[in-house]
Amino acid sequence: MVVKTTAANAALTNSASVTSNLTDPTPGNNTATSNSTVVTNPPPAPAGGGGGGGGGGCFIATAAFGSPLESHVQILRDFRDRILLNSSAGKAFVQFYYRTSPAIADKIAQSEGLRFITRAMLMPVIGVAYLIVHSGMLMTMLLFTSILLTVIFTIVILRRKMMKSARVKAAA
Repeated sequence: MVVKTTAANAALTNSASVTSNLTDPTPGNNTATSNSTVVTNPPPAPAGGGGGGGGGGCFIATAAFGSPLESHVQILRDFRDRILLNSSAGKAFVQFYYRTSPAIADKIAQSEGLRFITRAMLMPVIGVAYLIVHSGMLMTMLLFTSILLTVIFTIVILRRKMMKSARVKAAA
């Protein structure tokens, strides 16, 4: 079985062509069978349409992760369908993304280095998208607020200790 497509092409067309060539292994039998199938994802949600059921269209993530079926790509699709497409600002972002991202995805798919960098850059976005889809916006904001306050509190405490240590050394 041979897959005749690149990740970028599969992302752009939402399809992949799969060809299988089978040969009968019986001695003296040279019968070969060839079968070609095109596997197609559902088309993306219409730009002005409501939420849910969008299907493909995650061009950059598909190019970076190598498959539209990869779990990280699915998280981003769920975020698009459940969150972004339910607001006018989200719909506008999705329209902008559909216009600009195919060319970017082509460049990413051509370079393993760009694929690695893109995956690394997408991971925090995927994490936030997952939290929002599965925990809701309010819980996600509470989590990030508590993390931010913890970091600020830690910095204040460490700074006070460093200042106190510097005063002790200066007095000695």
